[in-house]
Amino acid sequence: MKLAIVQMSVKQSDFEFNFEKADAFAARAKREGADMVVFPEMFVCGFSYKKNLEYVLGNPGQPQGRLSQIAERNKIWLCGSAPYLEGAQLPTNRLWLFDQSGCARASYDKMHLFSLFRENLHCNPGREICVAETPFGKIGLSICYDLRFPKMFSDMADAGAGIIILVGAWPYPRLDHWQTLSRARAVENQVFFVCVNQCGTENFGQKAVKYFGGSEVIGPWGEVLADCQIDRPDSISFCDIDFSLIEEARAKLPSYKDKIPGLDI
Repeated sequence: MKLAIVQMSVKQSDFEFNFEKADAFAARAKREGADMVVFPEMFVCGFSYKKNLEYVLGNPGQPQGRLSQIAERNKIWLCGSAPYLEGAQLPTNRLWLFDQSGCARASYDKMHLFSLFRENLHCNPGREICVAETPFGKIGLSICYDLRFPKMFSDMADAGAGIIILVGAWPYPRLDHWQTLSRARAVENQVFFVCVNQCGTENFGQKAVKYFGGSEVIGPWGEVLADCQIDRPDSISFCDIDFSLIEEARAKLPSYKDKIPGLDI
């Protein structure tokens, strides 16, 4: 499986601009032989909760409809998060996984909402983990702040996930946390950990948030197999995923096998 990770800068609340940029990246990923392309958290809009809600209220079936079209047009699997609203007053932060025909194969609603940025006041939380069945193998889905809550990743590994994708919008000054926790999630579960972050500055009135990028594909030994570097917006990187490396790592160091079943310790 060849994976592409895209470290996008996002134009706040300009859905059309971001759709077009994502489409171009998906086309490039396909040209270079990728089977799947992964985008950051809220890569179609950023974090103006008011404007995002106005968009989904005024455009039923979007943005997921456009993401489906991008996947189908480029004949590539696509993963990324966007606001989603159905039968509720508040949207969820939903991570979509579309196949190469544009069919939604799985979705995950962010469970851990970031109260420091008041996400819990503007979004409904998800209630369960997601491990998707794909032709490549089982893939777990997660979003940003989830990274700080290790049990959900252990649960995904227990459900058979060989790859866990985490899409984020992590800003300075928490770069060390991003790198340390991402490697820990890969090593402790002996899986491939794909962490894709926004890169660039988002303005909120007089306040600005700078996302540092640092997107990576981490192997089951904790080694960085591909990256988009720090402070390098609108970059793409590729990685070949060899699932046999998971069994190799677990055979050489059987920490995953030695877990005590049923205990959350």
